[in-house]
Amino acid sequence: MPDTVVGTISPYIYGINDEDPTGSGATLRRLGGNRMTGFNWVNNASNAGSDWKHSSDDWLCAQSKLTHCDQPGAFVRHFVEENQKAGIDSLVTLPMAGFVAADKNGEVGENEKAPSKRWKAVLPRKKGKFTLIPKEKALVVYDDEFVNFLVSNFKTAQDGGVRFYDLDNEPGLWSETHPRIHPKPTGYWEMVTRTEKLAAAVTKVDPTAQILGPVSYGWQEFFNLQGSPDSAEINKTEGTFLDFYLKQMRALEGHDGRRLLHILDLHWYPEVQASGKRITAGDTSPES
Repeated sequence: MPDTVVGTISPYIYGINDEDPTGSGATLRRLGGNRMTGFNWVNNASNAGSDWKHSSDDWLCAQSKLTHCDQPGAFVRHFVEENQKAGIDSLVTLPMAGFVAADKNGEVGENEKAPSKRWKAVLPRKKGKFTLIPKEKALVVYDDEFVNFLVSNFKTAQDGGVRFYDLDNEPGLWSETHPRIHPKPTGYWEMVTRTEKLAAAVTKVDPTAQILGPVSYGWQEFFNLQGSPDSAEINKTEGTFLDFYLKQMRALEGHDGRRLLHILDLHWYPEVQASGKRITAGDTSPES
């Protein structure tokens, strides 16, 4: 059978994460990972979750050597500015798990899990007027106000601003990576509800932006959302979480009058072992 061209290769396959974009030749740079689940754009604080003592701190700004992180949006503005100088498009992660870091005071104890003074509620949509300088003492942080901040600074996606938005990071693992924010396992219908609300809010502010989800880490999340309490019953008819998720995203297009999910975002950490080691461990044996 002769070769058939079914479509062009996306230029965005040449992407990087938080590496220095200068001279990389990359076309896309992602701001993502566990830190972004608890990221507060107003004070630039983030939470490490189980990666490091559930610490809420200034690590993102410190590792970027920024000195003006008392200003709302400073860290992400710096990220996008670096990308634009290098001619690279940006993918920015928006928090969706329910709470973000309220302070930079270090370890968050079990007795301080959300809701507590160590956290701010994060909501997808603000009812009132947007401001570019939210008050740090406000009890709620808004995702759509964050997107409006980025549009105000860099224009819309079609005019050269932030082109892509990830809806949080690896939600099937929230109860493991961020138990201070989301201690219970994530549910199938919970994901649909949270995704619809946030995607609708983002695309209202910037209709030209593209939304990525569900930002899943690997097979167990693809299959059953890491053992979601909904999985056994729903998978009887839908097969897998991803089948269910895509079916619901398609249905929501009719409900909301526009597409809410543009790109299926799947992470892949191979679990295959050879010579008794995981193939990602650096083993160079013929078996690996």
